[in-house]
Amino acid sequence: MRRLGLLAKQRREELGLGRVAFAELAGLGSDSTVQQFEFAQRWPRPQTLRKLEVALGWRNQVIDALTEDPNRAASSVTFADLDKPAEQPAPRPLSAFSTAELMREVATRMEALQAGLGASTEQHHYDLAASDDHVEGEDDRD
Repeated sequence: MRRLGLLAKQRREELGLGRVAFAELAGLGSDSTVQQFEFAQRWPRPQTLRKLEVALGWRNQVIDALTEDPNRAASSVTFADLDKPAEQPAPRPLSAFSTAELMREVATRMEALQAGLGASTEQHHYDLAASDDHVEGEDDRD
């Protein structure tokens, strides 16, 4: 609880908010709730924890998950554990790309593939057109 309180205080300060302004942002009745949480004096009710998580930019119910994990050392909790993952834009469907864009992407990927394959197979390259090998039974008149 103490570690989460310290991280909450650090995040609040990173946001440039005093306790009163943060309490207002979080929709809390007073800044004493924030102070009690930050100094691990009193554990907030579940609905208050949700408000704190939202205002801090933390994942929903992450505080519960961390405090209920008996194998988790408090000292190991970091912002990476708490923060919401970065929002990834929805991928564009292929139908949203022009034919030219798709062809450029295919060409780029083919060049990269050839470069990667070329380096590993260059020593084993054979020019079949110039080969003098003759397979018995083949007709050489072609």
